[in-house]
Amino acid sequence: MAKKASPWWWEARKGWYVQLDGQRHFLGEHPESRPKPRKGKTGWNAPQEILDALATLQKGQPQAGDSVAVVLDDFIGWNLENRSELTVKGYQKYCQDFINFSYSEVKLGELDVNVLTSAHVTAWLASKSTWQSTTKRNAITALIRAFNWAVKNRGLGRNPISGMEKPQANSPREIITPEEFENLIKHTSPRLTDLLIVSYDCGARPNEIKDLEKRHIDLEKSRAVIHADEAKGRKKTRVVYFPTERSLEIIQRLCENRPEGTLFVNERGNKWTSDAVKNAFARLEPKVGKRFTHYSFRRGFITRKIIAGVDSHVVAQLSGHQSTEMIDRHYSAVAADHEFLLEQAKKDID
Repeated sequence: MAKKASPWWWEARKGWYVQLDGQRHFLGEHPESRPKPRKGKTGWNAPQEILDALATLQKGQPQAGDSVAVVLDDFIGWNLENRSELTVKGYQKYCQDFINFSYSEVKLGELDVNVLTSAHVTAWLASKSTWQSTTKRNAITALIRAFNWAVKNRGLGRNPISGMEKPQANSPREIITPEEFENLIKHTSPRLTDLLIVSYDCGARPNEIKDLEKRHIDLEKSRAVIHADEAKGRKKTRVVYFPTERSLEIIQRLCENRPEGTLFVNERGNKWTSDAVKNAFARLEPKVGKRFTHYSFRRGFITRKIIAGVDSHVVAQLSGHQSTEMIDRHYSAVAADHEFLLEQAKKDID
C-alpha cells in the first residue's frame, strides 16, 4: 500500500509542504490563529486550512505552480548529489539570497515560479550595492542554470529568465610578486604562513589547498592526488605538485601532526575558511600596504611560470585547467612587466 501523503512543516521556509508524485508542493503558510506546528508520534499537526489545500491539490483542481524556493531547493539538492562541494557552495549562496529577497513586500522564494520574470532578478541585483559586475554576472548565471535544470529535470514549462542580459565580468589581474610575498609572510602567524607558502609555491585553487588531508598526499612523488569525486567538476582527478623543499617540508610536518582531518588549520585548530583568510588579509593590510586575496597567489603562480618560459599547456596541467584558454587570459598579467616584454621583443633581433 502506498504511503499516504501528509503535510509537513518546513521551518526554514515558514510554510506547509507535501510530497506528491515525486514533487514537492507548497500548501500555504501557518494560520496565526492555530497552534504552532509540531511533530508528534502520528505526524504533523497540520491545521484544517492546510488539509483543505491538500485535498484540493489531490482532486486535481487547478493549482499554481511550485514556488521559486521549491524549484531552487530541488536544484541545490540535485547538485549536492552530483557536483563538487565548491560548485554547490556557489549555487547555494546566490539561490538562498534570491529566495530571501523581498519584492513588493513578498519574498521571491514564495512566488509561483510561473510568474517570476527577469524584473525580479533585476530588482534583487539592484539592492546589492557592494556586488561588483562579476558577482552579479555569476548570480544571474547560477539562477539561469537552476531554471534550465528544472526545465530538463522536473517538468518546468520554461525558464522564466532565459536570455536575461548579464553584466560584463571584470578580468582579475591582481597578482602577488615574490617581493610582496616575502614581505607579507614576515607579518603572518605560523599556521597562516604554512597555508600561504604552499599556496604560493604550488598555485592550486584556494579551496584545493584548504581541503587537503593526509589521505590525498603522495610524499614520494611530492604531490597531492584529489580524486575526481572530490575535485572541481567531479570529472577529472586533480594532481597538485609541491615543487619546493619548503612546501614539501610543511606538508610532511602537517601529515605527521594531523593524521585525520584537514592539514591546514588556524590558531584555534579550526579549518581555514574563505572568510577567515579574507579577514586575515584585511588585518594585514595596514602592515603591508596592500589588500591581497588568496586567489592572487594562484594568479601569481601562473604568471611566474609563463614568464619563466614554461609551455602554456604544462601551466594549464599544473594549475588544473582543461585547456590553455584560462591561461591565455592570465597571460595579460605580464603586461605590467615591462622588462620581460622588452626582452621578448628583442628576441630574434640581430
